[in-house]
Amino acid sequence: ISTIVGSALSPVSMTKGAIGATPTSGQILSAYQKCRNTALYDFAGILSFGNVGTMTDLALPTGLISLAEEVRTRLFLDNPFDVDNMNDMIEYRDQNLNCSSNRVLMYFDWQQAYDAALDKYRYVPPTVFVGTAIAYMTNASSGGGGKLWNAPAGNDFGKIWNATGSRYDPEEGERDTLYSHQINPLATIPGLGR
Repeated sequence: ISTIVGSALSPVSMTKGAIGATPTSGQILSAYQKCRNTALYDFAGILSFGNVGTMTDLALPTGLISLAEEVRTRLFLDNPFDVDNMNDMIEYRDQNLNCSSNRVLMYFDWQQAYDAALDKYRYVPPTVFVGTAIAYMTNASSGGGGKLWNAPAGNDFGKIWNATGSRYDPEEGERDTLYSHQINPLATIPGLGR
């Protein structure tokens, strides 16, 4: 189950590669519950891939936070698509989610990328790019040397591949503010790119 954004205004839910009924928060959380079996599944973190509800629908993100705490792993959490500015993002994390868990790594904002299958640009959640950075970082052949527990950040491991734009590109002062609230912004850095 994954959610991608069909346009800047409306999300399109995808099930098994075909446009279908939007799964409920309960159905999505039920699928993630398989992570509870740590004897069967060995993983270093849970990626939300855009499955976080809305600014006020908190059932799914709070369920994912509880799951990450229970199985003692990291949760890479996206901002909801309807949260599209710095102040709303801070309100979402600090007030709506009231999230103080050190297991939650929150990312902001959705990035534009080209969908070759549909021959159009789409906004995708930030954890898609974070997952790519983690894979790159942990792959010894890419120079990552298997550094699984390093942060997918910085000049070497934080590069965002294939993003063509962002809905919101925070400036340096805004990035500092987001960091102080434990929110990791995806940003264009002068001289380094996206």
